[in-house]
Amino acid sequence: MRKVIFLDVDGVLNINDPSAEISSFYHVDEDKVKRLSEIVKKTNSEIIIHSAWRFWFNDNLNPLNESAKSFDDYFNKYEISIKGLTPDLSTEEIRKTKKFSLVKADEILTWLDNNPDVDSWIVLDDLDLHNDVIRNHQVKPDPKKGLSNEDVSKTIALLSSSTPSVSNAMLLLKEAEVLNPGAWVKHSENVALAAKLIAEKCGMDSDKAYVLGLLHDIGRRFGVSYLAHVYDGYHYLLDLGYNEAAR
Repeated sequence: MRKVIFLDVDGVLNINDPSAEISSFYHVDEDKVKRLSEIVKKTNSEIIIHSAWRFWFNDNLNPLNESAKSFDDYFNKYEISIKGLTPDLSTEEIRKTKKFSLVKADEILTWLDNNPDVDSWIVLDDLDLHNDVIRNHQVKPDPKKGLSNEDVSKTIALLSSSTPSVSNAMLLLKEAEVLNPGAWVKHSENVALAAKLIAEKCGMDSDKAYVLGLLHDIGRRFGVSYLAHVYDGYHYLLDLGYNEAAR
């Protein structure tokens, strides 16, 4: 299972100072990096930077200034690393006003579109990113305190309560159709579409709704068993590590 943490830095790995200029020396707090490392190690997650700090790393993810070097040193100390950066969709006006939060959601969702194998993801950011899908996956530290132990516990719980990606759910359904062909497969696809449309209207996570619709009868992969397919599907998804989808 592939799990991803989209990481903001200011207000998460330090105490945010909104009066500071982006070009000045910034720091990260060691205790907050240590807490982040606990999340990464307990969930086996990748870190993708979506903060403006990503402009301080080159294409090989090597630091380009002293602030980024300090950041990198703490990451090395706690044996975690950056695995990637979100794309830059900012405009000249956004860069001038430093209102990067206006495009962060689109940058994260674009990265996810390009990485459809991600099963579970969380956004660590102290700001509202103006997107309902993101809100359903966001943990917001208090910028006056940064990443707390409570934030750590919440993030671990959310990453552990996983559902497969849309592409993986479709693969599971296709595999099940080979094992046990029948009208139940088309029924699952119709339920998924209906769930997605309802979720979109309600401002909920439409991708998750679609996945849960696809897999709600996945126990039928084991054959005709009347209501036992509910039990079979539950344990099948648990065995794959998809705890939330199983429930």
